[in-house]
Amino acid sequence: MMPSAPQAGPAVSNAEIMHFASALREIEPLSSKMRGEAMQKGVSKAKQQALEQTYAKDVHGILAKNDLSASTYEMLMRKAHSDPQFAQKVEAAIKSGA
Repeated sequence: MMPSAPQAGPAVSNAEIMHFASALREIEPLSSKMRGEAMQKGVSKAKQQALEQTYAKDVHGILAKNDLSASTYEMLMRKAHSDPQFAQKVEAAIKSGA
């Protein structure tokens, strides 16, 4: 059964929000580029797999640069989708460019 109200989840520091926002700013264009290349007509499965591997490697590098583990990033992403106040803080951090 789904909870009726979003779960707040663990407390997140301002520094973590800034790291998360910075990672999102870098990952979004990379993600869009990878999807565009992978969806082109005639792209082989091998090429798609190579693109996915390169993307995963690049994302892990971005996360490391922003002091985030993959599990922390995923937790923060889930929190952003389930906690409107947290999502607003992340959006503000993204817009501030900090």
